[in-house]
Amino acid sequence: MQNRPSLRTLTVGGSYALGESWKFFAGFHSQRNQNSALLPDYLAGWNQAVVPALIAQGVPEATRNALLGIFQTNIKANTQQDANSYQVGAHYRIGNGRIVASYAHQNDRTASNSDANLYAVGYNYYLSKRTDLYTALAFIKNDNEAQYSPGTSGNPGGFTEAPGADGRALQLGIRHRF
Repeated sequence: MQNRPSLRTLTVGGSYALGESWKFFAGFHSQRNQNSALLPDYLAGWNQAVVPALIAQGVPEATRNALLGIFQTNIKANTQQDANSYQVGAHYRIGNGRIVASYAHQNDRTASNSDANLYAVGYNYYLSKRTDLYTALAFIKNDNEAQYSPGTSGNPGGFTEAPGADGRALQLGIRHRF
């Protein structure tokens, strides 16, 4: 399993300002990992912890080998990544603040097809050049086994309580830039 490519990523993005009020953003991220660098550790853990317990319980070698095959198949499938993500967003300056909005889609290309869609809106009110009050509201619609939950500023950043459950977050705060 060694000397095989592991995680490969590609990220591109950009922004465009339209006058003083509008700014638009777009991005693309691809991640692929067919050979997790952790597989040897998982298999070593099986051999060091599970096999001795199975032997102690008198499980026949043929059954142990069958269980190992099931474990290998599932751990390999569960450590694979193959997804493309797309994100678009905009800022609109209004008075002493700005309205922000974004949409992102995660296209999971593994067998579980665990796609997710993120919707986020927010508002920043500038108290000074370096200090602002902010609020952000985010919702993530998870499909199948996806468990994304909103993190800071409406970005994905956690896990839901169950596969397929949707994630929600509301944030309020003050930010000062040093």
